[in-house]
Amino acid sequence: MMFFISLICFILLPSINPQLQINLHLTDWTNYNEINVDLQHDCLHVPTHLVEDKIEYHQVISYCMGEWPSEWNIEENSFHQKYSFSQLKILNITSQQLYLWSAPMDIVEEYESYLNQSLFSNQSSPIMATKLFYNCTQPRFGPVCQYSLDISTSSFPSSLKEIIHDFYLQAYKPITWTCYTHLECNRGTSTACLDWAEICDDHIDCLNDGIDEKHCWELEINECEENEYRCKNGQCISKIFYHEGPNSLDCIDTTDEGDQGREDIRHLSQEPIFRFEDVTCDNNVHSLSPNIRFTTSCVHGRHDLILEDMFLNKPNSTSDECWLAFRCQFNIPRYAYPLCGNMCSKNGICQEIINKTCPDIFFIPNAPLFFGHIYFAYTKKNAVQARSRFLSPPYVCYNDQLCNGFYTNRTLLTFNNLTCRRPEDFPLTFSVLGRNDWLNAYVTPLYKKLHKCNTIIQNISAVCNNSIMYQCVNSSKCISKDRIADDFIDCDYGDDEDPIVIYDICVKNESKTLFKCTTTAKCIHHEKVNDGICHCGLNEYGLCDDGDAKCRAFRTHLSFSIVCDGFIDLFPINIDGQNVTDETECELWQCNNTYTRCDGIWNCFNGADEVHCNTSVSLNCPSNHHICVLPSTNQLTCLSLAKANDGIIDCLGATDEPKLCRSTDYIHSEKAFYCSNDSSSPCLKSSNLCNSNDECINGDDEQFCSSARNFSAHYSICQPAYYELRSDVEEFLCERMALRYKRQPVYFSLDTIKFNKDTIHLIPPDIESVCKLKDVWQKGQAAHFPLDTIKFNKDINTIRIVPPNMKSIVHHDQYRCHRGLPLRIWLNQEKNLTNITCLCPPSFYGNICQYQNQRVSLTMRFQAYSDSRRTLFALVITLIDDSDKRIIHSHEQFTYLYVNDCQKKFNVYLLYSTRPKNDTQNYSIHIDIYDKTSLNYRGSLLIPIKFPFLPVHRIAVHLNIPRMNDDIQSCTNQTCVHGQCMIYSEDSKGTPFCHCNYGWSGKHCTIPYACKCSSGSLCAGILANNRSICVCPMNKFGPRCLFNHTVCQFNQNNTCYNGGKYIPIDEYMQRDDKTFFCMCPKGFTGGRCEIPDNKMTLSFHKHIQLSQTLIIHFITINNDSSPENSSILSRIPIHQKTAIINWRNEFHIAFAQLSDKDFYLITVQKINNLSSIFEKTINPSDRCKHISEVLNETIVRLHPIRRIKYYHLPCHQTSPSLPCFFDDIHFCLCTDFNQQRIANCFEFNYMKKFDCFGGSSCKNGAQCLQDSSKCPKTSVCVCPQCYYGGQCQFKSTTFRLSLDAILGYHILPHIKLTQQLTIVKFSLALTIIMTIAGFIDGILSVMTFKDQELRSRGCGVYLLGSAITTLFTMSMFALKFSILIITQMSYTTNRSFLNFQCISIDFLLRISLYMDQWLNACVAIDRAITAVKGTSFNKKTSKRLARYVILALIVFIISTTIYDPFYRDLLYENNNDEDDGEKRIWCIASYSSAVEIYDSFVNVFHFVVPFFINLISAIIIIRTTIALQINVHPDENYRKILFAQLRQHGHLIYGSIFLVILAIPRIIISLISDCMKAIVNPWLYLIGYFISFIPSTLTFVLFILPSKNYKGVFRKTIQQYLTTIKRHLHID
Repeated sequence: MMFFISLICFILLPSINPQLQINLHLTDWTNYNEINVDLQHDCLHVPTHLVEDKIEYHQVISYCMGEWPSEWNIEENSFHQKYSFSQLKILNITSQQLYLWSAPMDIVEEYESYLNQSLFSNQSSPIMATKLFYNCTQPRFGPVCQYSLDISTSSFPSSLKEIIHDFYLQAYKPITWTCYTHLECNRGTSTACLDWAEICDDHIDCLNDGIDEKHCWELEINECEENEYRCKNGQCISKIFYHEGPNSLDCIDTTDEGDQGREDIRHLSQEPIFRFEDVTCDNNVHSLSPNIRFTTSCVHGRHDLILEDMFLNKPNSTSDECWLAFRCQFNIPRYAYPLCGNMCSKNGICQEIINKTCPDIFFIPNAPLFFGHIYFAYTKKNAVQARSRFLSPPYVCYNDQLCNGFYTNRTLLTFNNLTCRRPEDFPLTFSVLGRNDWLNAYVTPLYKKLHKCNTIIQNISAVCNNSIMYQCVNSSKCISKDRIADDFIDCDYGDDEDPIVIYDICVKNESKTLFKCTTTAKCIHHEKVNDGICHCGLNEYGLCDDGDAKCRAFRTHLSFSIVCDGFIDLFPINIDGQNVTDETECELWQCNNTYTRCDGIWNCFNGADEVHCNTSVSLNCPSNHHICVLPSTNQLTCLSLAKANDGIIDCLGATDEPKLCRSTDYIHSEKAFYCSNDSSSPCLKSSNLCNSNDECINGDDEQFCSSARNFSAHYSICQPAYYELRSDVEEFLCERMALRYKRQPVYFSLDTIKFNKDTIHLIPPDIESVCKLKDVWQKGQAAHFPLDTIKFNKDINTIRIVPPNMKSIVHHDQYRCHRGLPLRIWLNQEKNLTNITCLCPPSFYGNICQYQNQRVSLTMRFQAYSDSRRTLFALVITLIDDSDKRIIHSHEQFTYLYVNDCQKKFNVYLLYSTRPKNDTQNYSIHIDIYDKTSLNYRGSLLIPIKFPFLPVHRIAVHLNIPRMNDDIQSCTNQTCVHGQCMIYSEDSKGTPFCHCNYGWSGKHCTIPYACKCSSGSLCAGILANNRSICVCPMNKFGPRCLFNHTVCQFNQNNTCYNGGKYIPIDEYMQRDDKTFFCMCPKGFTGGRCEIPDNKMTLSFHKHIQLSQTLIIHFITINNDSSPENSSILSRIPIHQKTAIINWRNEFHIAFAQLSDKDFYLITVQKINNLSSIFEKTINPSDRCKHISEVLNETIVRLHPIRRIKYYHLPCHQTSPSLPCFFDDIHFCLCTDFNQQRIANCFEFNYMKKFDCFGGSSCKNGAQCLQDSSKCPKTSVCVCPQCYYGGQCQFKSTTFRLSLDAILGYHILPHIKLTQQLTIVKFSLALTIIMTIAGFIDGILSVMTFKDQELRSRGCGVYLLGSAITTLFTMSMFALKFSILIITQMSYTTNRSFLNFQCISIDFLLRISLYMDQWLNACVAIDRAITAVKGTSFNKKTSKRLARYVILALIVFIISTTIYDPFYRDLLYENNNDEDDGEKRIWCIASYSSAVEIYDSFVNVFHFVVPFFINLISAIIIIRTTIALQINVHPDENYRKILFAQLRQHGHLIYGSIFLVILAIPRIIISLISDCMKAIVNPWLYLIGYFISFIPSTLTFVLFILPSKNYKGVFRKTIQQYLTTIKRHLHID
C-alpha cells in the first residue's frame, strides 16, 4: 500500500512543484567496447543564443566531466526514491515524463526501449525490467542522484541555461594557470607553460628550437581564394564574413573586424563560446595599445603572470640577496614589489648589498625579453654608481646571427654566448617616464627597435621563393608582403619600411594590405586607414585621404533634399572652368518645397518657406507676412513678404535680411543677430542677447530685453534655464537666433517637415566643424610592439612551485574550475561525504579544467537555393580522419530551415577522440545533408583541415546546400565495398569519398556496425564511443530518435493558423521556452501565421507588353536614414495578365519593374496599413519615364549636379500629368505642393542586381536575380532574347520548336482538361484527329502494299516502309502529347520513366519524321527514274536496291542524330520560394555551341534535301513525259500533250508536288524567323508544328487513291478481308 502511495506522490509532485530540468548525457560509458579516457562523458549540453551586430549565433556547449566516475566510491543513499522499469510501467509512466524529471538521457532511452519491447513483443528483457530510475530531489541529479552543481544562485532560476548564464556574469580572473601541454615547450623556467594562443603568434616562446613557431611559415605563404578574406595570421575565412560587425569575430586574431567599435564585454555573460575562447589578442605596440604584452592570450592577468615568472628564475651565479636588492633598488619590473618592504628605505643599503654580493655583469631578468634571444645585461659598476632609483640597462644582448644592421665599429661585449651592445650603439635611447614604468621606459623602446631580430623565417628557399614573400636586402630573411609598411622593421636594414619599396609593391598590387593615397604618391598599411591620424596628407578641402570618410561622403554626396536650399553643402566641382555647387544655377528651383517648408530656417532668402510656421508667439499675421520686431518700438509686428530680402533692414537684428549674417558662399553661421551701424563685429550669437552687456555699439542686443523681471540675468535670456521667463519678443528672437546650425538633411519625405525646436538635429555649418581635422602624421622612426617571448610562472599570490603535471594546482573557490562548472559529488549523503570535480567546456579538460584542448572551432552559415528555401534539413557535421577506419571523432547535428536560419551562424566545437591528436593522420570535416521530412540524402560537403600543427583550428565558412535535383556525382576511382563512391558537392578538386550503406562504416565501407537508432530514423554513422549517429524524422527527437514530439498533443493552443506548417524546434535550439515554430504559407506571417500579409492584385492593361519576370519595388521611408528599398520577384505565367503580390512589411511607395528601364508606379501612401488589400490596374499612363524621355538631350548630358536642378520641369510641363521619372541615381515622384507639381526624388539604383550568390540554376546564359543580397526570398531567371521558361531552358528557334516549348506553359497544372486554355483543348482535338487519321492512313496503306505485285518494284517497297513509318510516327506523336499533358497537369515523380521517355520518344519521333521525308523522296526518285528509263526500267533491281536504301537510310539518320539522347535531360522547375510555386518537369536538350551548330545543320539537311528531291523529281517526271509524247506525236499541240499527260499520269506527280507545298510554310518560317519572340501567342508556331506531321497521314491519299493500279489492289485487298470476315462469322 505504501508503495502505491509513494508512486502517486512521485507522479503528482512534479506537477505541483516544477523542478529544474537537468539531463545528464553520455552516462552509460560502461558499455563502450574500449574505454578511452579522452572521450567525452557525463556531459551537460547547454544551448547558447547570442545576437551580435544583428547576427544570431547558435552554439551548444557541452560541459563534460574531467574525471571518470569509476574513481569514486559512491554509496547508495536512502534519501531519494528509486523505481524499477517494471514499476514505472505499471503506473504508465512515459519516457517523456522521465525526461522532464531530469533523468539522465541514457536511462530515459533505455526505459523507452524497454517500453517498445513490451509493446511489440508482449515481453521484455528481465534485466531491463530491473533497471532503476532514481527520482532525485533538486538540486541533485545524475544516475544515482550523486551530483549537484556547486553554484550559488541568488534567485530561483527557471532553467539550467539561466544558471549557467548568471554564473558566467562574473569576470574570469584566474589565479592559477591553464596550459597547453601537447607541445613540449621550454620557456626558460621550470614553472612556466605554454598557452595555445602563443603558438604561431609570430614570437618565439620556446627556447627548445622555437618549436612553437617551427611550422608556422606555412601560414605565412598561405594564399586564399577569391571568395575568401585572409586574416593577418594567414588563415582564410569566407569573404562574406568580413566586416560584418565589430563584435562578429571570425578570424582567430580578430583582424576581420579590427578593434574599433568593439562592445564592452565586462558586463556580459562570458560563457565559454567562440567569442571568448577562440580568439587571440594583439600583443603589438600600436596607437590603441602602446604597452607591450608578453602573450597573445586574451585571459586577463596572464601577461602579469608571465612577467612575474621571468624574475623567479635567477642565474646560478647570482645570490638571492643580490637578486632581491637589485630589483628593490631599481623597481624592476615594477614599483613596490611586495617582498621589498622597507629594504631599500635607507640610502645606500641596497647598493651596498649589490656591491658585495652581485657579479660584475648579469642578466635581469634571466630569461629572454622577447624573440627568444634578447636580454638586458646590468653591471655592478653602473648599479653602485647610480644616483636615482631608475637604472637604464647598460647593455642589450642578442644573437648576432639572427639580426644585423646596427652601427659598425663599436666596442662589443660577449656574454653567455650572446653579443652585447650599449643602447646608443644600435642606436637606442631610453627615457625614464616615471615610477613603476620599467616596461614602458626600457622594454617597449627595445622591442620597437629590435623587432627585426624576430627571425621566424630564415633562409627557407621553399618559402622565400614564393611570390607573396619579400626578400629582405642583404639578408637571408624573407617576410610576407602583407607585413610591408606595418611600422615594424622586419628586415635588418629597414627596407620593408622604405617608402620606395612600399610604393613599388603597392602599384604592382602585390599586397592586399596596402592602401594607395590619392593626394600623395605614397601607400600605407590598411590598418592605418581611419585610425584617427592622417597619414596620406590633406587634400585641397582639408580632408584626409585615409580618414574623414564620413565627412568626405557628406560633402561629395548629391542628395535631392539639399539642392538649392540656401546653404552650400557640397565641395565645388569645376565644370567648364566654373565652380559649381548645390547652390549655383538655382533659377528653376522652387526653394519653398517639401524639404524646406517650415523647417525653422529661411532657405528662401525672403523667408517664403517659413511664412505662418512660427507658433511660439501669439501674434497672427495675414498671409504672405512674417513676424518682425520693430526696432523703434521693440514690439512684434507683421512684415510683408515683399519687404524681406530687399536690402533694407526693417526688423531688429535684421531678421528680414538673412544674407547680412551669411558668408558670401552661403555658409550658415551661428552669428545671426545683426548689429546696426557696427562694422567691426556686426553679427552676434544668441548667447550674446540680453546678457546685461552691450555687445552691439548701439545696444541693439539689449534694447528689447524685458525690464519687468525682478532679477538680473547673469547669462543670456536665451539660455534654456530662462525659457519660461522670456517675453514674446525675447522668445521670438531667441528662437530665431538659436538656429545657428543648419538642420541635418532629411533623406526623403512625402510630407513637409515640421520644425520642432526640441527635437531638432543639428549639424555643424562648415567643413571645419563638420569634418574634424586629424593631425597630419609625420613619420618618425618606424617601430611598434607585439608580444615577446618571455617565460612565465604561476600566479602572483599563489604557490610558485607547481609540478609539471599540474595535478596539485591550488584550488580557489571562485575560479577552481577555470572556465568550467564546479560540481559536487555526494559520496555518502548520510555522513555528508563529498568530493569536488569540474564539468569542463570543450576548450578545456582535466580535473579542474586546467588543460587546454586541441579542437576545431567551426563557424558555418548555410545558403539554400530557391528549390530548397522551405525545406527542413538535418545537417550532420562530423570530424573524421583519413585512416581506413575513417573514425568519426566527434559530431554535431542540428536542423536547418532557410526561412528561419539563413542569417544564423552555427558555431560547433569538434574534438579529437584522443589526446593529443594523431599527427600522422589528416583530419577533415564531413557534412552530410538530409531532407528532414523524407530523410532522403541530399549530398555531402567537405571542409579540409589545413595546418595540422595548430592547436586550435578556427574555421569560418559559408556553405551552399545542394539543389534538390542536382545529380550526386559518382566516381570509380575509389573502392567502396558496401557503399557508393561519390564526389563532394561544390568541391573544386573533385574529392571522392565512400557513402556507406546502412550498417557499414570505414573509409571503404568494410566495417560492419549495429545501428541503435529507432525505427523510422536514419543511421548516419557510428562514433568513436560506439554510439550511433541518428537522424530523426520530424516528429521524433533524442540521441536515438526514441522520443516523440508531443507538444501539439499536450497543448491544443500550439497550432499554426491559415495552413501554417508545424515545425518542432530541436531540443538544443529552443529559445524562450518556444518548442516549435510555424512555417507560414504564402500570404501570412506572425508566430502562428495569424497575420495576413498586404495583398496586392495587379492587372495590366492589354497594351502593356509583359515579360516573364516582374519585380515589385517597395520603398519604406525612414526618418533618420535613406529610404529602404526591398523587392519581390515574381513570374507571370504567359497565359495571365494579372499578378498577386503578398508583402508582409510596411511600405510607402510601390512600383513595378518589367525590364531594365520599364517602370510603372503602383501607389504612394503616407501611412501604411498592415494586412491591407490593394487592387489596381496598371495603365500606360502609370509608366515612369527615363530622364532622357522628359528632358532634352542637352540637359540630359549635363553633369548630375547641374542636371538635377531641372528636375522640377518634367512635373511642371508634362501633359498628361507625369506620375514619375528616373535617372541612373534617382527615382522621382511628381507631387502636388503649394498648387504646383514639383519633383520629389530619392536615391534608387535600378541597375543594382543580386546574382544568386554565383549559384544560378538558370540555363543558356540567363541572368539570375534575387530580391535581396542577404536572405533572398525569391529569385527568377531573366532570359536573353529567344529563350524562355522558368529557367530559360527553351530556345524558341522555330525550326527546332518542340511541343514542350510551344504548348508546355499553356497547360495549367492541377486543372481539369475541360478547364484548360483554348489552345490546349484545340491541340488535343487536333492531335486526336491527326492520330486517328494517321492510323487509318497507315493501316490502309499497309493493307495495300502487302500485295506482292506492288512490291515488285522499289516504289512499292518505299511506300510500304512509309506506311509502317506513319504508324510508328503517329504512335510516338500521340504518346509524346499524352506524356506532356500528364506531366504538366500533374506533378509526376517517376524519374526513371520520365528520363526514359525524355531520351527515347523525342529521339524516335525525330528519326521517324526524317525517315518519312526521305522515303517520300525515294518514291519521287524511283518514279523519276521510271519516267526517264521507260521500258528499260528494271523492277527487280529497283526492288533490291530499295531494301538496301531503306536500311542505309535508317543507319544514316540514326548516325547523324545519335548525339541527341546524350544531351537530353530532365529539368525540374520547382519554384520553392513560395508554397504555390509551379512544379514542372521538362525534357530539354542542352547543346554546346558546337553541337548546336551541328544540330541546326542536321535539321536543315534532313528537311531541305528531301524537299528539293521531291521538287526536282516532280519536274523531271513532267518534262520527261512531255518530251516522250512530243517525240511520239510531234504535230500535236504542246499544251494539249501536257494536259493529257497530267490526266493520265497525274498521280505520279501530285504526291511530290503536294509534299513540296506542305513543306513550304515550315521552311519559310524557319528560314525567315530567327526565334519566336511572342510565346504568348503561339498559334502560328503550333500550326507550323502540326503541319510537319501532315505528310505522315497522307500516304493513302497521295499515293493510293490517285492511282488506278494502287486503288484496284486496295479494293481487291478489302474484298479479301471482307470475305475472310464473313467466313469466320458464317455470314452468307
